[in-house]
Amino acid sequence: MMQALGSEKKLEILKKKTRLDLSLNDIRIIVGCFRAVAYQAEIDNEPYLDPDAIELKSKLESLYEKLLQEKGNNGRSH
Repeated sequence: MMQALGSEKKLEILKKKTRLDLSLNDIRIIVGCFRAVAYQAEIDNEPYLDPDAIELKSKLESLYEKLLQEKGNNGRSH
């Protein structure tokens, strides 16, 4: 019983949001790593990324593309 409560608490901690100070290059590297793992998963026919990781990969790819567009536009709005 006590162990189950500890596991629940750990899962709740994992859901807590945090802020990170990442550069655009940091995001580029992380996105590249996710893409490499996804590619290798296809090659090996193994689910290396769980649904949460797939969702994070998608969010980071979108963020990276958005930031690239903003920086390419010198931060000006359309």
